[in-house]
Amino acid sequence: MAVKVNHVWFGDDPLGTLDKFNIYTWRALGHEVTIYAHRWNGTPHDEASLGLSGSGVKVENLSTILAEDDNKRKATLPETRALLKGWIEATNKEKPLETDVIYNLVDLTKSYIGGTCQGIVLDLKVGPSPHLAAYEEVFKQKFVSYSRGGNTVAPENQCIGTMQEADTLRSKYAERFELKVTANRDGHGGLSTTPTGRHFGLITSFHGQGFIAAKPNIDVAIQAPDGGAVGQYQVKEIRRPGHGPFRVFKASEDQTNKSSAEKTTPEEVLELCLYVWDNELEGKNVPNEKFLDNVKEALKALSG
Repeated sequence: MAVKVNHVWFGDDPLGTLDKFNIYTWRALGHEVTIYAHRWNGTPHDEASLGLSGSGVKVENLSTILAEDDNKRKATLPETRALLKGWIEATNKEKPLETDVIYNLVDLTKSYIGGTCQGIVLDLKVGPSPHLAAYEEVFKQKFVSYSRGGNTVAPENQCIGTMQEADTLRSKYAERFELKVTANRDGHGGLSTTPTGRHFGLITSFHGQGFIAAKPNIDVAIQAPDGGAVGQYQVKEIRRPGHGPFRVFKASEDQTNKSSAEKTTPEEVLELCLYVWDNELEGKNVPNEKFLDNVKEALKALSG
């Protein structure tokens, strides 16, 4: 089964080198990738502008999707959509100076896409692990998320969604997320009309509550496909092993809200990418071998 991987990108520039490494890895392994993008200069992104020419990646202009959803999904996440549209309009034509603003925009978008579109929304720093195939069937049956770093009681929003074709689970998630957004709009809980300040922690907590409501669900970082212990699904990551169907190219303790944590180094990222290339890609008869050259090109760029 091809997994539908959904990414979010805000910015005028092409994707970064690690982003390309992961995207081409997904494509080499036969999975679909869609990028929901917003460009500050007003011109929609496409494969070429993202540095992905010939990748077969689908690029959706986020503003277009939101406008279309005003009609076709009017009953789904209306307050969330209105808030996101307002935030985008407030930052249009000029890249925000504050990084927190971008985090706010990205995190709200991830939950919106996870609650309205088939597929698994993943951060661009997340790639497939060798255990992905073992989880593919459960992706169609449960709402998926991923806990990491010990920062939240419920799973965090670097992984959101389901491969279920029906909207059943997405609707459960969207209903709870929308309820929290509505209760926390201006004057009631902290979500202001403009995306200034740090809203992404609040958005993460809304995601966690949405995930809890979207049952049946699975936290793939701590649960095996059958819901049991995840020990046999160990994944090599930076500094210490992870578990489950995904691999994160960032140390688990390196979190945005932990400024004192030791930051992930480029050398650590390169070492892990080399491991993936040597042990999981090169010479492994992947379904779409034509993309291996792109993975190798990204690897060379990371090597400097």
